[in-house]
Amino acid sequence: MVVVVFLFAAAPADLSAQEHGEPADEQRKLNNEAVVALGDGEYTRAISLLEQSLHMGEMDVVYLNLGRAYQLAGRCEDAEAALLEVEGAPVSKGVPEGFVADKTQQYLEEVRTTCEPDVAHSAPTDDDVQQGVGVRVAPPAKTSPVESSEAHTLGYVLTGAGLAAGGTALVLNILARNVEEHAIDQASSSSPVSPAVITQREFAEERERYEALQTGALSSALVGGALIGAGLYVLLTDDEGQSQASVGLEAGKGVLGVSFGGSF
Repeated sequence: MVVVVFLFAAAPADLSAQEHGEPADEQRKLNNEAVVALGDGEYTRAISLLEQSLHMGEMDVVYLNLGRAYQLAGRCEDAEAALLEVEGAPVSKGVPEGFVADKTQQYLEEVRTTCEPDVAHSAPTDDDVQQGVGVRVAPPAKTSPVESSEAHTLGYVLTGAGLAAGGTALVLNILARNVEEHAIDQASSSSPVSPAVITQREFAEERERYEALQTGALSSALVGGALIGAGLYVLLTDDEGQSQASVGLEAGKGVLGVSFGGSF
């Protein structure tokens, strides 16, 4: 049975990524072309592609596939040598834990007991075809289009609600200022000759109304700022969960403000 391992996780081609078991794009491409060649029974071509891949950097699944290709091509000593390199090579991400080690032991046992040098190559078996001729290394998890759409919808709803709350805060603040200015104008219009237009009791009631409106405005501003912050967090959070959004709230007597920003 031919069991080979696909490399699908794309990653940078620098050395640090390679040390962590992430194949470079070209290395991944060579490995996967070799997998197709193995499935077609083109073992010599598969060996050439895998050897090119190893020149770009060591990888446990590449050594595993190369050992299998050598074995199927009848190069038993080369097969054993390649399989013995698997353990010390960088581990590929996305492969089930223990899979490569188990397959390495299986192939080594086959090489040492059943490998026949320079035998004619056989075509892939029905079992190979049914099992897909390989186990793929899964790429890093990515948000599906549906999940992304739902997240953006939630972000827009939260941001819209926050803006509405902010608008309410602005209206309440304007009303409060009007009440305050009206009460002050009425109180200041009195003179020794003309009695006050507004009594002290009425002035106190206007003052209480002003404070209630200011409290409502401040509460709405706080709620609006929190909703806008949550909405921007959902909309601007990057793939790794790091928020690129920032929200600031300024509140004081006669002053209400919400500042927000983000990087794109």
